[in-house]
Amino acid sequence: MLALLAVVGLAAGILNYAAAGGSLLPFLVMVMLGMPPLVANATCLAATPLSFVRVIGDIRKTPRMMRIPLVCAVAATAVGVWLVSRVVTEEGFRRAVPYLLVCSVALLLVFRRVAAWIDARTGRSGMSARSTTTVLTLGITVTSAYAGAFGGGVGVLILGVLTVATSWSWDTINTTKNTVCLTTSVVGFIAFAFTGLVRWPLWVALAAGMLLGSYVGRWATQHVPASIQRLVVAVTTTLSAAYLWASP
Repeated sequence: MLALLAVVGLAAGILNYAAAGGSLLPFLVMVMLGMPPLVANATCLAATPLSFVRVIGDIRKTPRMMRIPLVCAVAATAVGVWLVSRVVTEEGFRRAVPYLLVCSVALLLVFRRVAAWIDARTGRSGMSARSTTTVLTLGITVTSAYAGAFGGGVGVLILGVLTVATSWSWDTINTTKNTVCLTTSVVGFIAFAFTGLVRWPLWVALAAGMLLGSYVGRWATQHVPASIQRLVVAVTTTLSAAYLWASP
């Protein structure tokens, strides 16, 4: 099982770096192997920071406008962790997961078309700096709470928020997305470490794979079309959602 999780972690790390949505994979594999969804979720989210190791050197490229949204992201992620570990029941979480996965699939499939439609419009550039900061803060706060509670597909959500709220270049948007994901995943790791939900031997295997995946991800972005990466995640996620719906 440890070897399998290391391989799955590698794939997740590559996808997180190259296309977003990779953290769905280890969660789904662990659930299919019989792990309770809450435990699988906590173990997966605690390992996610290793997917974004390469981001550390690019943090300085994040626009200063993101300072307030990033502070809110820290608080919102902590709230999300608290909700899923203290308020949500195991049965309630299991029932909600298939719906969350389907939403993630939809986002993965339509994001590029929505982004292209938004890029074709010129209205975004007329937004004031204050309005942009407000929209970013609200959007990042909501997505960060989701990241702390579940996190599957959160990178796609963040890309959507940044694309709608700003007229930044794609490189800036992607760098900012990775910075936000690094922030939420580090907070999630610290918070989940004290919940008793993380299975640490499995975490080690998963984290090692994600760490390697963060370095392989750059190669993947140059050789594997992002559309294919998203399609793989979408198909796997859809099948897994069906499995969770059908399982007792």
